[in-house]
Amino acid sequence: MTVVSRKEAKLPPLRRKTIDVPELGGEVIAQALTLSESLRISMMDIEPRMRLPHILAVGILAADMKPLWSVGEWDQFGSVDENRVVCMELCGAIFDLSKSEKKSSPPT
Repeated sequence: MTVVSRKEAKLPPLRRKTIDVPELGGEVIAQALTLSESLRISMMDIEPRMRLPHILAVGILAADMKPLWSVGEWDQFGSVDENRVVCMELCGAIFDLSKSEKKSSPPT
């Protein structure tokens, strides 16, 4: 076995997906969390459900590919009951992008 070169190493693209969110006024970009973002958020000394605005603040992007809102702004958006569901759905979309793609089994 040979040692791989930097040129040969396979770096996966950061997965992104455009999502229409009428409550926000249009489409946003959901992006998978990087390793450091995921570890930083998982190590926060707060209840897991309190991490939601932190996840949204790094995983939901505007058209310019920068975070749409800060943690505080996501917290404010989620202060309306209907918007809490939107926040949870967006968070789910972020985590779905981080999951490994299922490889289909060959037909038998």
